[in-house]
Amino acid sequence: MRGPEPTPPEPLASLDAVRAAVLRRTGRALAPFIRDRDDRIVASFALAATFATALTLALPSLPLFLAPLVLGVPHLVADVRYLVVRRGLASRAAVVLGVCAPCLLALAASPTLAAAIALFGAAIVARGSFVRRSLVGLAALGLGYVARVHGSVVDAAFAHGHHLVALAVFGLIAPRRATTLPLLLLVASVATAALVALFDADRFALFGDMTALAPLAATLAPGAAARTGALVLAVYAMHQSLHYAIWLRLVPDAVAERSAPRTFAASHRSLVKELGSAALVTAVVATLGFVAFAAVASPLASREAYLRLALFHGPLEVGLLGLAFAEARRP
Repeated sequence: MRGPEPTPPEPLASLDAVRAAVLRRTGRALAPFIRDRDDRIVASFALAATFATALTLALPSLPLFLAPLVLGVPHLVADVRYLVVRRGLASRAAVVLGVCAPCLLALAASPTLAAAIALFGAAIVARGSFVRRSLVGLAALGLGYVARVHGSVVDAAFAHGHHLVALAVFGLIAPRRATTLPLLLLVASVATAALVALFDADRFALFGDMTALAPLAATLAPGAAARTGALVLAVYAMHQSLHYAIWLRLVPDAVAERSAPRTFAASHRSLVKELGSAALVTAVVATLGFVAFAAVASPLASREAYLRLALFHGPLEVGLLGLAFAEARRP
């Protein structure tokens, strides 16, 4: 016998009331996007790309420092929810031990090396053909080799590249009619990055110079000159914002049972049903903790603490993509 539906928090009911009022006033203009999921996803990405670019150019501190603290933990929850829980992989012990567990090595070692080990684990435990598993294994060995030889440079490239991995994941879990969308998303992403790269990088500074951004530039653009480092950080900030938009907006919309947008209350019920109230409370507490840490310490220190926690999810995406390829199915 099914228990009662979880009651959504009062703020969600208020948000749904605002949502309903907006739809009543704009229903005719928004009707095509409400009816057609693909059009809505493309429009959502276009808005996210435009907003991310404008925010990066106008106030880079928000996407670089504040966004990870507020949106980081929710996007990790979405990562695990859609890649592991919804795919039933949590019940496959071989996948948990061979693909998911090695991702935790990123907390203490190179994230790229952890991704290579997870990818190799996928080649071993996959239920697929020998040819596909061999290809995944060879990719794992190649990734592990460059990680060992080139170290921090490869890890910096991996930090940038895992934002684009979200595009590939999205393309594989989206409805079949939407499988062309990742190409559109990638084209829009490259175009937006080009626009970011055209602005005056000398003015891309948190407090009038690159001092506050130097630690980030050393990690994400090791060895680069100040101007080049600023441009790399700008592109990274924009891609990071799109990464969050994919996991928190586009993926949930693409895999929802109904083609129409869900209410906040319905999203809450679905989240609690799949992950449980404890996971939701833990995510909220963790997010508030990082925000509080930023207030009492510094945004940079809090960001570094969050990123240390989040290092597992890049290798997780790579490993599960390798598993999907080896098994010739969507992740």
